[in-house]
Amino acid sequence: MYLLAYRLKSRSVFQQTDHIYIDGVGAQIAMCMLDGRWRSRMTAEDYLEPVCKRLHDLNRRIAFIGSQQGMTEVAANSLSRTGTVENVLCLDGFGDVSDLTKLCETLRQGDVDVVFLGLGQPLQESLAHEISVRCPRTTIVCVGALFEQLQQNPPIARALRPLGLEWMVRLCREPRRLASRYLLHPWITASWIVSYQLRMLSGRA
Repeated sequence: MYLLAYRLKSRSVFQQTDHIYIDGVGAQIAMCMLDGRWRSRMTAEDYLEPVCKRLHDLNRRIAFIGSQQGMTEVAANSLSRTGTVENVLCLDGFGDVSDLTKLCETLRQGDVDVVFLGLGQPLQESLAHEISVRCPRTTIVCVGALFEQLQQNPPIARALRPLGLEWMVRLCREPRRLASRYLLHPWITASWIVSYQLRMLSGRA
C-alpha cells in the first residue's frame, strides 16, 4: 500500500497485475489449494518445495530468478537433493535480467511455465509485468527475498516464525535498507486505514 501511494510506476504495474496478495497470504492460499488445509502462519519458504513438487508432477518447467548470483542455485540444489524437482532454470537478478529481450528469449527457449521471481519490491513487480507482456503463457510468482532466506536463514529466524517475528532477524542484518520498511511504513499504512474508516463512518468517503 505504501508503494502504491508514493510510486506512480508501482501503482501502474499493480493495476495490471492479475492477482495481488498481502505478504504471506498468497503462500497460505497456495498450500490450502494443494492439500485443503489452512495454515495460520507461513511464508513463501514453507510452500516452495510442495508447490514445486506439484508443478513437477504436472510436467511444468520451472525457473528461479534471484537477486544475487548463486542464490537460486542453492534453492534448486536443495530441491534436487530432496527429489522434489530437477532441471530448474536458474538466473541471477543482475546480469541475467539486464537484457529483457534476451531474458525472455531464454525463458521461451527453456519452455518455462512458471517463474519464481525474487528481486524485492518494486523491481520484481515491474519486471514481472514486462515478462508477462513478452511471455504471456508464463506464470510469474513474486517471492521477494525467498532465495536469500533459504541460504541465510539462521535457526533463530525459524524459531521466531511462529510468532511472526522472523523479520527482526532481517532488520538486524540490514538495518539501513529495512528500517523504514518495517518500522515506519506499517504505521503510515495503518494511519491511512484508520483515516479511511473514519471517513466511511462519517459518510465523507
